[in-house]
Amino acid sequence: MNRTWLVLDCDNLAHRHLYATASVMKTVGSDRQGMMHDGLRIGILHGFLSEVSYLRGHFHTDSVAFCFDGGESLRRRFCPEYKSARRLRMNVMSDWERAAKRELFRQMGLLREKYLPDAGVRNVFSVVGYEADDLIASISSSLPTGDEAILVSTDRDLYQLLSHRVCIYDQRKKKQVTIDSFLAEYRLHPKEWSRVKALAGCTTDSVQGVRGVGEITALKYFRGELGRTRKAYRAIVSPEGKALFQDNLPLVRLPFEGCPRLKLEQG
Repeated sequence: MNRTWLVLDCDNLAHRHLYATASVMKTVGSDRQGMMHDGLRIGILHGFLSEVSYLRGHFHTDSVAFCFDGGESLRRRFCPEYKSARRLRMNVMSDWERAAKRELFRQMGLLREKYLPDAGVRNVFSVVGYEADDLIASISSSLPTGDEAILVSTDRDLYQLLSHRVCIYDQRKKKQVTIDSFLAEYRLHPKEWSRVKALAGCTTDSVQGVRGVGEITALKYFRGELGRTRKAYRAIVSPEGKALFQDNLPLVRLPFEGCPRLKLEQG
């Protein structure tokens, strides 16, 4: 029997509930250490598990795969500046925000190592050095014959994984992105998305793009709509632009080199 799998970007999902819980606690003035710890613990877990329950009901499936980040990304060996902005933000956080982050990581560890396995969940994935995106990409490329996958994440990097058997559900916008809707909006095949990101860069991940080239310009370039006399075009085809593009491509393409081939266990 063919299945529809929910493939969850767990760290992405949990961060949403961290910020939601922290916002509520700040509003009501929960500043005592014990109250903060208990509130975050309950809020993150409750929000995460409630959303999983909602997604299972909404998409009428009990087939769920949980993908977690595997610690320090191997991409940093390739590019030391990768996600450096996130690390710098940790240095300017308040004590409250730092404690909230630590609690998030602790709860994610418990979910991954204890709560989900103890509940009999089979498809819980984490590989040291690889991000949840990499694991999601690996799963997407090795779906059981006839099965389909709904990738649950707000991360647009996953657009490159879209196919006739793989779509994305953005839980923040309550919006489903399919290969057809992607083609209609961007007029480019999803497999080209990593090339767009390699040109335009990604501020979230501290990946520097070609100077003066954003996402819209990169899309025009790959669609053949960027005039050759334009400054951005000349920057893209310059030796520096080509070299930067080649350096960026392994960082933004999913999965990252060496990621193991993951297979879903059907129960």
